[in-house]
Amino acid sequence: MSMLNRAILSDILQVFALALVGVTVLLLVIGVTKQALDEHLGPLHIVRLLPYLLPDALRFSLPGTALFAVCSVYGRLSASNEVVAIKALGINPMVVLFPTYFVAALLSLLAVVMNDVAVSWGRNGAQRVILESIEEIAYGILSQTKSYNRDPRYSITVKDVLGKRLIGPTIMFRNSSGSPITVTAEEAELQSTPGSNTLTFIIHYGSASSGGTRYVFDMERRQVPLSLGAESMQPSRLPLRDIPAAYKKKQQDLQEFERTESAKLAFEMLTGGMERVKDVDSANLLQSIRRVMYEDIYRFQIEPHRRWANGFAVLCFVLVGAPLAIQRRDAHFLQTFFLCFLPILTVYYPLYAVTMNLCKMGSLPSLAVWSGNVILACWGLWLLHRVIRY
Repeated sequence: MSMLNRAILSDILQVFALALVGVTVLLLVIGVTKQALDEHLGPLHIVRLLPYLLPDALRFSLPGTALFAVCSVYGRLSASNEVVAIKALGINPMVVLFPTYFVAALLSLLAVVMNDVAVSWGRNGAQRVILESIEEIAYGILSQTKSYNRDPRYSITVKDVLGKRLIGPTIMFRNSSGSPITVTAEEAELQSTPGSNTLTFIIHYGSASSGGTRYVFDMERRQVPLSLGAESMQPSRLPLRDIPAAYKKKQQDLQEFERTESAKLAFEMLTGGMERVKDVDSANLLQSIRRVMYEDIYRFQIEPHRRWANGFAVLCFVLVGAPLAIQRRDAHFLQTFFLCFLPILTVYYPLYAVTMNLCKMGSLPSLAVWSGNVILACWGLWLLHRVIRY
């Protein structure tokens, strides 16, 4: 690597590192503040959340800061006519661009890792911190609003909160079948044990009613599970290494469902019973189940492409930013940065969102999530051709 390349890469990495730290800290503060306000978290819980929110902040800050760095360095380089001097010596401008593209490709791989870590380890870890702090969160919200209904499995309204005592609570639970159970009492207390993933209600002097049945008690304990549950098995929460096995399991479940329903239908037709064929509600229910299973499979298909496409947005942004900065020959690099970033905001991200939704419905193949990257890459290669030719 020549001295010029080392100098350019050094400048780019310095600007990139400073911008990355600044933007990441800003996004981290915003994310932590939002979580703290939404969940009424204390200082200790905020500190525990920070490492889990960091990968999420990095995956958003990496593409923008890489674009900012190349616009800054190559804009100044071109404005001082150094690129003109290089071309006058018969040196291809790719000589000064290729190392940057190589580093951008490495950063793209890092961004893929950050996308994977953020949605699997980061989000699950942040939710785990909140679940382990649910007792304090519930007491904090009840003290301020006198009601807590953030979990579909239970809701609480109280007349007052005195320390750890809930005065005059009305608690609505749902049993395993989903039926509501309403409990009113003189007072109650909440307890959560770290690692148990349960929230315990200790209720004193109350009554419970469900489905017309009512009974009175002096003291009762009820436990509600607080595990991550099925949400942690969604494709957006799984690490990339676990997605192929989960995808194969979904395919097997769909095949087994189709075989079972076909066998039931064939048996009814052979025995002369056509109730399932004539029953519109049953047919609609089966169609709804089938559609949900197919949508799950589509989501597993597109999830790896989504993470790789998100990660390699870094390289695509650099492919556009570096030649555009050279072509404009403007030391005011912010103008070049926004000239690149505005089309990205108005075209790349909306196109990405639209193709994602269409892929989830099965209207487009999973590779369509790369369409925004392809458009940016084509734009960048066209700009690069103009820089090399003129």
